[in-house]
Amino acid sequence: MNLFIALVMGVCVVAATLGNALDVVPAGTPWQSRLCAIFVCVLSAPMLALFQTRWVAGKLRAQSKNRDMQNRIVKTIAVFHALVWAVASVAIFTVMGWPSIVSDAWGLEPVVGVYELTLLTPLLLSMTFSWIVFYDIQSLARCPEAAWKLRLRKRLAYVEVRMRMSLMMIVGPLLMLMVAIRYSGWMEQLTTGQALAAAAGICMLVMVVFPWLISRVWKTERIEDTSLDQKLMQICKQANVGVRQIKIWKTGHQIVNAAVTGILPGTRVILLTDLLLKKFEPEEVEAIVRHEAGHVRLKHLPLKMLFIVLPMLILLMDKASENGLANRLSEALFASGWALAGEHAAHLMAIGFAFYLLVVLRWLSHKMEFEADLFAATQGVNSEVDRGVDQTRAALWRLAVLSPDQFRKRTLMHPSIRDRIKFIEKIADDPTLAKAYCRSFSRRKWIVMALWGIVLLLPLCLVG
Repeated sequence: MNLFIALVMGVCVVAATLGNALDVVPAGTPWQSRLCAIFVCVLSAPMLALFQTRWVAGKLRAQSKNRDMQNRIVKTIAVFHALVWAVASVAIFTVMGWPSIVSDAWGLEPVVGVYELTLLTPLLLSMTFSWIVFYDIQSLARCPEAAWKLRLRKRLAYVEVRMRMSLMMIVGPLLMLMVAIRYSGWMEQLTTGQALAAAAGICMLVMVVFPWLISRVWKTERIEDTSLDQKLMQICKQANVGVRQIKIWKTGHQIVNAAVTGILPGTRVILLTDLLLKKFEPEEVEAIVRHEAGHVRLKHLPLKMLFIVLPMLILLMDKASENGLANRLSEALFASGWALAGEHAAHLMAIGFAFYLLVVLRWLSHKMEFEADLFAATQGVNSEVDRGVDQTRAALWRLAVLSPDQFRKRTLMHPSIRDRIKFIEKIADDPTLAKAYCRSFSRRKWIVMALWGIVLLLPLCLVG
């Protein structure tokens, strides 16, 4: 769902960048009238969620013992609601001309940061109101009640956690992208060397600041149980992984998850949610920490960053070249009569980059999750492979029980829990498959990297 939100917001940002080129706002329409229509669109998704909640409450209570049916009902509602929110959001940025209101009527475009945040405000308000309503569906699915209750404190805590995650993972990077688009003209004046130096500086800044920022935005704290903290840190030490801290990720006992952040040794932090520490057995928590340590030991974080940064460098270098692919694509589109598309060839290349992320990054992330599971099962228990396999498998089954909707679901960053369990069981039956998997994955990822290296040389040749 986070990916879908990011894609819709990206489409809206592109629409805002195109501006009047879309030419779909009726001429002479007062901005006050358009603002009223925008307000109706903002409320359309939350009002639909309110109707859905009242309509589906009885069905969820009737299926209180059938979790599969409950999950199907909630998923159907979420998909339908997401489509309504997407259509309303795109309409706000195109048919109703929200960007022109912010820039022309209110004159906020010169104010960097405020303009970009104001542009995203209708989308954020619609999401927030929807989350307030959808708390009822989530609570009904977990514990059906005989009557509706407000539960204001829990409702606000539910919204707060999702706002913290969305602000960090979606809104923050999107605001940075919008500011970068604003200064794209300045980037065109850079030489190839200057563009590379700027990209390297930004990457170093992100690597240093991101772990510090995520620990504060996601509301983390140190583990109070010193014996548990020492034991988990010892697991990282045995795996030859330098981790600065292991922290509790405070989610109000709403989310079961773990993550590792920080590429540089002095910035690495492993995060374990409060619900995970509450519901999982100690040996299962150890397996999860070994899994996260495996991501570090196997260099997954820098490798994933390279898969993202390399194509971004290519786009930067191409943009700095008069003979680059973007200019050639623009000339070809103009020659074919596609003037509007030719003017925005750079946006088309950005869309291609997004498609690349959806395909290649999904493949890479899934393979990395399997490899980290393999590390947790075979590398972290003093060569006691059977014990490591049992702990890892038990942790995955526990996760499946607590998050049954994720058992068969594949996301952008994770394979399904069922696939991960099957993989671990195959390794348990035939340990030789472990080395074969690692060799195969290593060969394929370096082939992809080599291809990107070849592509990276093309803009250099063009600039030369």
